[in-house]
Amino acid sequence: MAKIAIVFEEARIGGPQIYMLTLAEHLSACGYNPVFIFPKENSADFAARCTELGFPFRTVRLSRITKEIRVAIRYVFCSWLEVLYLVLLLRREAPDLVYVAGGSWQFKAALSAKLAGKRFVWHLNDTYVPKFIHFAFKLIARFARGFVCASGETLGYYKIDLPKGKPVKVISSPIDLEKFSPSVRSATDFYFDESKFHIMTVANISPVKDLETLISVADLVAQDEKAIHFLVLGPVFSSQLNYFNSISERIRKKDIKNVTFLGPKSYIVPYLHNSDVYLCTSRNESSPISVWEAMATGLPLVSTRVGDIPNFAESEQAALLADVGNAKLLAQHIVFLYRNPGYARLLRHRSRRVAESNFSAARCAEFHMEFFTKILNASPRKS
Repeated sequence: MAKIAIVFEEARIGGPQIYMLTLAEHLSACGYNPVFIFPKENSADFAARCTELGFPFRTVRLSRITKEIRVAIRYVFCSWLEVLYLVLLLRREAPDLVYVAGGSWQFKAALSAKLAGKRFVWHLNDTYVPKFIHFAFKLIARFARGFVCASGETLGYYKIDLPKGKPVKVISSPIDLEKFSPSVRSATDFYFDESKFHIMTVANISPVKDLETLISVADLVAQDEKAIHFLVLGPVFSSQLNYFNSISERIRKKDIKNVTFLGPKSYIVPYLHNSDVYLCTSRNESSPISVWEAMATGLPLVSTRVGDIPNFAESEQAALLADVGNAKLLAQHIVFLYRNPGYARLLRHRSRRVAESNFSAARCAEFHMEFFTKILNASPRKS
C-alpha cells in the first residue's frame, strides 16, 4: 500500500494533530504506511503520541508563523534553508503522497513537496486567515494535486481561491467513537462536586476561543444559579501567556468564583464523562474535534454558530446555539439546561446520534483512501 508523509509546520498538539493521528490509525489498519514529519520545537507530546501509536516520525527544524519575535525572525530569514532540508528529507523518505496538514499557512511543506517532485494533497481547516496568508496560499495552491476541507464552511471560505479542475473533498474531523462513548462518571485528579453542575470547555488557550465571552457567560450565570461551575481544560503555550494573563486579570477584577482552569490533560475522556454540558464560545472554527468528541460522549452542547456546528447540530436539534459573542443567550441556554434535566437528557441522546452518523474515524479514513487513490491513479501532469 501507499506510503503517506503527513507534514506539519506546528508540533504543538491541537485539533489538526489529533485529527491526523486518528486518521493514521485507520489508514495503517488498512495497509497504508503513514510517516509523520513535524518541527523539533514543542514536539515532545506529539512525538510521544506517535511512539505510543507505533507511527514512525521525523523531526526537522521548521519555524512557524507567529507573533513571537525570535521565531518570527527565524521564519523570515531561515525559511529557505528549512525548505531545503525538508526537500532532502522527502526525497530520502520517498513517500507516494505528501499530505500537507494543519491549514493554508503550511507554505513550506507545500513548496518542499513540489520541489522534491512529490505529489501532495493540502488539508484545509480554516474559516479565517490574515490577508497575507490568503494571498500566499493562492500563489502556491496551484501546485497541489487536490484539497481536503475539514468542513463545508472551510470549502466556502476557500472556494474561489482553489485552482479549477483540481479535486476537492469535504471530510469532517474523525473521532474514535468507542473511546469517546457515553459512560458513568470516573475518577480524575480534579474533584467533581456532585452538588455542582459542570460546564466543560476543551481548548488550547488563545483569542480565537473567545474566553472573554466564556468569562462573561460565567458571570451572568452566577447571578441566577450558584451551583453552575465552568471548567476550561487545555494548555497555555508561551505565545499565549499574555492572553491568559489578561483573562485571569478579568476574572480577578470581576471577582468571578465559578471558573477553573484545569491545564492540559493527556486523557480528557473522564473529564467529559464527569461534566454536564459542553460549551464552545469560539469566534472561528471549521470542524472542531473537541466539540465532536464531547458530542460523542453524549454531552449536551451549547455553542456559538461557528464552522459546521450549525449544519450538524441544528438539523438534528442537537444543540443550543447563539451568535458569536452573545454571552447573554449562551448563559440563558446553560441555565435552561440546568433547570430542565429532561431536555438535557434528550440532547445527550441527540449529541451521540449526530457523532455516530457523521464523525466515525473509519468513515473518515474510507473517504481519505478513496481520495488518495484518485490522486495516485491520476496521470502525472505539470502543475
